[in-house]
Amino acid sequence: MMENRSGRNNNNIEQDRKKMYIKLIVLAILLHSAQSQTEFTCPAGTVSVPTRPPRVAPGNYESIILPINNTIRDVFIYWQTVEEIEMCDYSFEYRAYYVTMTKDNRIIMHPSNGTSLNRAKFIGLRTNTSYNFRIYSANKNGLSSNYASLFLSRESDELEKPLSFTSNKQIVGRSNTYQLSWTSNRSKKFSAGDQLDYYTLYWCLGDSKYVHQCVDQLNWLHVPISETSYNLAVPNDSFGREYVFAISVDRVKNSFNSNNTVSSGILWEPCKTLHFDPYNTFIVTNVWATIVSSTYIGLRWKLDCTETFDLVDEFNIIYCPTISGNQCSGTQQQTTFDNKNMRHDRVAFNFITGLYHSTTYLIKIVMYSNSSHMNSIPISVKTLPKNTKIT
Repeated sequence: MMENRSGRNNNNIEQDRKKMYIKLIVLAILLHSAQSQTEFTCPAGTVSVPTRPPRVAPGNYESIILPINNTIRDVFIYWQTVEEIEMCDYSFEYRAYYVTMTKDNRIIMHPSNGTSLNRAKFIGLRTNTSYNFRIYSANKNGLSSNYASLFLSRESDELEKPLSFTSNKQIVGRSNTYQLSWTSNRSKKFSAGDQLDYYTLYWCLGDSKYVHQCVDQLNWLHVPISETSYNLAVPNDSFGREYVFAISVDRVKNSFNSNNTVSSGILWEPCKTLHFDPYNTFIVTNVWATIVSSTYIGLRWKLDCTETFDLVDEFNIIYCPTISGNQCSGTQQQTTFDNKNMRHDRVAFNFITGLYHSTTYLIKIVMYSNSSHMNSIPISVKTLPKNTKIT
């Protein structure tokens, strides 16, 4: 009798656990949808701001710690774009901010350092500080009335990413099925009674020239923390573009308090091949200045895949003063270095020094591998006025 009673209790416990999981996953979705799934349309014949902001999930960010200073990080945040019918004007764009509060309870909005179709970049954030981001849809008539919220915890509070993440493609009829697999990192405790841990899987058609940028919608779904693989069916792309995939570990507490989530942030799948292109496709991507003074500039950049680092012989930074556009107005200079000192996170970093103050420089990165080389898209950076103190 005791065994039967124990069996019934175990079954009840398992059923209760499943019910609780379902309730919590629904709660997670409700808490982190910036709006409902309803598609809005712009009022005909009227001047209107965009109808809604983009959608986000708790893990929609990538945090990269500065190699020479582990108290500083650069952050990319991602979102799912709105439909064209919801933009309400051809001047549509996205605007992303992080917000702070003054002592007299005024909200200050700090704009991103750059925004593209589905992401924004923030430079020089602190690793020991948490941040609240707001993403708006905007056009010439103003900002959307609502905004998408994304919380970034302190670096020490982030969940640990999976140890590995890969995809295996299988073609079935008119669709592709990818088996997504990952290895869990369980060095930290998972899922207390008042919280839910789960994985979020992301996918989109990738841009062939820019790393981790989507040319269509960024999509995602949630799977239980106990899983280590998932079969995902996606349609074939008529232009032959490849899908890119990512994963995050997310946690939501069973409460309606603000900042009740924590995440690992996105871990992108590493690419499997090095795309050296005889037509010199730009694969040295995402070049940006992370430190600027009156006499030097600190540069960072990412490649189209992390394995590229193992095949690179050396990098060149080529730079020159410029007055406007992409034309040099002075002598072109360069600095050369190998990749042996690149940090384990595979993000390159280096300085150019001996610069003139209050001067705009045109800068590009060149990567060499055997007899091949690849260029970055040039960027312009202006040095600070003379004797300006960097804070």
